[in-house]
Amino acid sequence: YIDEPKVGDYSTYKLFEIKVGSTVTIENVTLMGGFTGDRTVGDNPSVGGIDNYGYLEMIGVDMLRTGTALLNRPKARALLVDCNIVRNANWYGGGILNFSERVDDTDNYINGGTLVMESCSLTENESLGPAHGGGAAENQGLMLLNNCVVANNASTEIGGGINNCKGGDLFVMNSTFTGNITTSEEYGTMAGGAIGNAGGASHVHIVNSILAYNGYDDGES
Repeated sequence: YIDEPKVGDYSTYKLFEIKVGSTVTIENVTLMGGFTGDRTVGDNPSVGGIDNYGYLEMIGVDMLRTGTALLNRPKARALLVDCNIVRNANWYGGGILNFSERVDDTDNYINGGTLVMESCSLTENESLGPAHGGGAAENQGLMLLNNCVVANNASTEIGGGINNCKGGDLFVMNSTFTGNITTSEEYGTMAGGAIGNAGGASHVHIVNSILAYNGYDDGES
């Protein structure tokens, strides 16, 4: 039994936590459920799914309705192969949050996580917070996608598909982004239906990929 927190409270519940220095492989299973509060507090992200501080390999894993499916902590590493991240939602980083570490009270971030995804799909995930984005994922570290599909995700802020921010480096190869939307009233058409790149220190590199039918939805057109 999970005692759900009140509205605005922070929930630390998650399916798995991988400790610093640990190596974990999860293969050919479906992970489903998990609980997260309806928002996060400051820089403290809520999870619901897997909270990774170490090294994680996931092969042939489906993650459904977990809150954020994977929170990759600063300095953590993860390799996902043939995985499906479907219908997860959180305040930001609806499907995946590749996290970094804030330097004191500045706007500088270091030690971002490393995430490699091969032949994976991120579909129908959503970020819900007006000040955070990344329907499918928010990347604050190093994120590499090869032969992946990012489709039908939604964000209320930047990046209907992926929000690349806080010094993140995003590499996209042989992949497809389609049907992703942002409903951001603050940024409008500048928010990035497929990918939002926020901040001068963040970089996106795209090779041999398709970005089609992504956009901004103002509720009227």
